Order: sequence, then C-alpha cells, then structure tokens
Amino acid sequence: MGAIVALAMARAAPDRIEGLCLVGINASDDLPDRAQARLLHQQMAREGRLDEILRDIFIPNYFSAEKAHDAALRQLCIDMAATIGAETFRCQSEALRTRPDGRPGLAAIACPTLVIGGDEDKICPPDWHRETAASIPGATLEIMPGGHMALIERPDDMAARIGRWLAGRKGETVHG
Repeated sequence: MGAIVALAMARAAPDRIEGLCLVGINASDDLPDRAQARLLHQQMAREGRLDEILRDIFIPNYFSAEKAHDAALRQLCIDMAATIGAETFRCQSEALRTRPDGRPGLAAIACPTLVIGGDEDKICPPDWHRETAASIPGATLEIMPGGHMALIERPDDMAARIGRWLAGRKGETVHG
C-alpha cells in the first residue's frame, strides 16, 4: 500500500516530492474481483477473523516459493496485522478497494523514480512493475528475487538496490 500512497502524494504535491521508490506497485484502480473480495475480507475482520484472513488468504500470496513456509516471516505478518487491528485493516482495505486509477498520471511524474518488484510477486506481478516504470519518464526498474513482500524476504538485497540507486542520484539537481 505504500507505493499507492506515494503515488497519491506525487499527484497531490509533485513540487514537494524529490524522488520516489515504488515497491510492489499496482498503479491501477482495484481489479473488480479483488474489490469484491475486499468486501468479504472486511466483513471477516469485523467478525474477529483477521488471523484467518492473513493465514489462509494473504500470506500464501505474499512470499516467493523459497520463503513461502518461513514460519518467522509468516508470524511477522500476523503480528503486524494484530498491531494495526481489525478496524485499521478494514480502513486500509476500503482505501485499496476505492482508490483511483493512478496510471494516467504516471507520465507527469518528473522526479527520479525507482520501481522495484519481486520476480515471484503474485499480488503485483513483474509485468505491472515493468508497465509502471515504462510509464514514468526516466524511471529505473529493478526486478529482484522475491514475492510481494520482497522487502522483508530479502531486506539486505532491497537496501543494496535502493542504496545503489540513491548513490547514482547523489549530486543530481531535482527541479519540481
């Protein structure tokens, strides 16, 4: 959801954004089948079934095949959901369900942009990352090993990729 928020910020205040890093991005509005499923997930959360949503629906799609059964990563996701709680989950789900299509505004992004996706991302497949990067003038694309949660699957790899990109920007003048 962070990349969607970053795109919204870039649309709302492009002069205040010096650079973007979009990880696990779906720049479009919600797909109809996903929007419908979100309503069910929201109801399940209201019924106190947040753990079930995570365990049975989300987590099986979060990670690469290599990390799919990593108990620590799975528990981290459950713990993060428990921390935010069912009501925040429901609000985030509704925000995702009703978000606008961000693709028409991608060509207007003028700041340096890095798009990163996992090569096994089932939620936001690599082709979506390629499409997003191709639509943003001068964007850099990185497809790395991992699933939708590549950031927590391979944090050192993610940090290295972002670090290299930032190092390449050092000294670059950005005009808003």
